[in-house]
Amino acid sequence: MKQLRTLKIFSLLITVLICLTSWQGLFSSGVYDGETELWTAQAQGQDLINLYIIPFYLLSSLLISSRENYFGLIWTGISCYFIYVFLIYCFDIRFNRLFLFYVGILALTCFSVIFFLYSYRGKYTPPKTHTFHHQLTGGYFIFISLLFAGLWLADILPAILFKHAPKDLEMLPTNPVHVLDLSMVLPGIFIGGILLIRNHKLGYFLAPVILTFSALMQATIVVLMLFLREHGKNTPSEFTWFILILALISCYLLLSNLKHNR
Repeated sequence: MKQLRTLKIFSLLITVLICLTSWQGLFSSGVYDGETELWTAQAQGQDLINLYIIPFYLLSSLLISSRENYFGLIWTGISCYFIYVFLIYCFDIRFNRLFLFYVGILALTCFSVIFFLYSYRGKYTPPKTHTFHHQLTGGYFIFISLLFAGLWLADILPAILFKHAPKDLEMLPTNPVHVLDLSMVLPGIFIGGILLIRNHKLGYFLAPVILTFSALMQATIVVLMLFLREHGKNTPSEFTWFILILALISCYLLLSNLKHNR
């Protein structure tokens, strides 16, 4: 099938570029010159995470077929994760020799997702029955969207009221995670939860995408907190454990969704 071949070519090219930029960021000097020590540690931690995610990205692209296009939704979730990550690379990492690679990865990932959604429009069939599992997943989406919105606003609102920058900003004008989460990610997860609870076809379509994205983001938070601890940053172990539990829940619900939707 021509669309599948094109999608796999996109995935292979994105894989090569991500491996190149991550390897350079980890092992080549000068990439993160000018960044603070904390931001450099986070960037290199993200480079390492990208390399670990790539095998799952490639596997999900290989599993997509005319009968198993559900795996395309998992691939879409991983692609959305890379879009999120490379938006931060493009806008919040100081200009370096990898800048065009960051932009290229962002462009290819965005257009590959658009191509997949266009090629496979109408081909996804939701499950025939609306089970408690779907209600539980929808409630989980609403919970995590409100949870992280509350966490970010607890940092932002006092800073606005008392006219000072949030404590986690050093050299950055704004926190890119706050921007992306509050403007797009968390509202999208919340809407996905409402649609799933209300038995809407779009909710079933979004569920594996959101679960894949959420599991990766939560695992990323855990790894980065451990990475920062190794670099002398005091990170709360209770919060790390809590996010790890959320990541495990996301993985469990994703596997259950796969079982219910095949």
